[in-house]
Amino acid sequence: MREEISYRFTRALVRTPCNNIINALRATDRGGPDATVFRAEHAAYVSTLQNLDLEVTVLPALEEFPDSVFIEDTALCLPEGAIILRPGAASRLGEARQTAMALEH
Repeated sequence: MREEISYRFTRALVRTPCNNIINALRATDRGGPDATVFRAEHAAYVSTLQNLDLEVTVLPALEEFPDSVFIEDTALCLPEGAIILRPGAASRLGEARQTAMALEH
C-alpha cells in the first residue's frame, strides 16, 4: 500500500543557537551542552533541510532566550497561516513575540 503525503513542506524557519544555550532548560540535568558541538549539530540540521530542497530562513540568535533555538515550540505553521504558541516556562515568554515578527515578513 502506497502512503500518500498530505502536505509537502517547502520552507523551514530556524534560529541560530545563542552563546547562552548552556543555560537552556533541561528535563534532566546532565550538565550544560557544549556550545561548539551544539552549533555544529545545528549547522548539520540546516544543511540537511537545504539538501531536502527546502528554502531555509535562518534567524539570528537571541541571547536573552537560551531556548530560542527550539523555534518549533513557538509557532504551529499551517498552509493557511501560523498559530503563535506560548511556551510554558517563564524564561521563554518573549520568544513567541520574536517568532511572530519573523513570520510577518
